[in-house]
Amino acid sequence: MADTSANRILGAIERLKLGERDAAAGLLREELRLGEATGERWRSVQRLAADIGEIDISLEAARRFAASAPVTLDRLLAYCSEL
Repeated sequence: MADTSANRILGAIERLKLGERDAAAGLLREELRLGEATGERWRSVQRLAADIGEIDISLEAARRFAASAPVTLDRLLAYCSEL
């Protein structure tokens, strides 16, 4: 199986189900490092990271979501809310 964004995000969810929070956070960090600069999925990553207390990951994911086309006021306000 290829190491894709979807696999990393789904893997993080699976790790959380197994009670492996640190492994899940590691997969989210890897997604930040290897994933695209923008995109819709960053909203989900932001929520997941916030839920497990990974504030730095959550903020960066929120920034990437806000920068995703189309850039809208709602996206920018969501990012400001995270800050």
